[in-house]
Amino acid sequence: MQAPGVLALVGAGEYLTGMADIDRYLLSTLNVSKAKVVVMPTAAAQEEDYMKWAYMGLSHFQRLGADVEAALVVDHESANDPHNAELVKSADLVYMSGGDPRYLLYTLKGSQVWESILEVYGRGGVVAGCSAGAMIMGKYVRARGAPGADPATLWLPGLDLVPNVVIMPHFDRVPEERLKLMLENLPIDAAALGIDEHTVILGSNQEWQVRGKGKVAVMTGGETLTYRSGQNFELPWPI
Repeated sequence: MQAPGVLALVGAGEYLTGMADIDRYLLSTLNVSKAKVVVMPTAAAQEEDYMKWAYMGLSHFQRLGADVEAALVVDHESANDPHNAELVKSADLVYMSGGDPRYLLYTLKGSQVWESILEVYGRGGVVAGCSAGAMIMGKYVRARGAPGADPATLWLPGLDLVPNVVIMPHFDRVPEERLKLMLENLPIDAAALGIDEHTVILGSNQEWQVRGKGKVAVMTGGETLTYRSGQNFELPWPI
C-alpha cells in the first residue's frame, strides 16, 4: 500500500447539517476538481428503512458539491459483487454510516468491497466511518456477551486500520457504569478511544486531529487524556 490517505472516525451525526463543515474539510483534502464520494448504508442493512441512510448521504454530499453514489452493500454476497467493488474502488471518499457494528464487520471482512476500501485509502483517499462505521476500524469490536461471560469472548477482531485501539462512538452518552465495565474488560493490548457525538478525529497511523463540537478521550493504563476541536494528539503505538 502506498502512503495512506485520511481516516475520519465520527462519533455520531452523519449527514446532518452540523457535520457539513467537517465533511467539506474532508473533501478539501482531496486533490481533485470534483470529488467522487461513495456512501455505504451497510451497517443498517438489517433495518427495514436502511435506504434512508443512502438517501441522506446522497443529498448531503450533493449539497457539498460532490459527485456521489450509493453502494448498496447489504450482505456478504453484495460485498463480493464486482460492480460494488468497482464502484467503491472508483471513489475518492468512502463513507460508512452507522448501525450494527458486528453486522458491518461480518459483511465486509475478507470481501472484495473491503479490498476496494483499502485501495482508496492506500492511494491517498479518505475513508470515513460514523458510529458502527468507525468501530470496525479498530483492533477489536465489542461483541454481544451474556452476563458473566468470559471477558475474552466479549471482543471480536476488528479490521485494524487503527491498530491497538477499541473505538467507542457516542462517548458523551455512554453511562458511567457501562464505561467502567467496558474498561475493566478491555483487552490488555488495546487502548480505548472515546469520540463524542458530532465530533471527528482525522488522521492516520499515530497523528490525529480533533474537529467538531465535542471531545475525544484516549484511555489506557488507568490514564485518560482528553482533546478538543483543533487539538492534535497521538494514539498509543504500540500498547
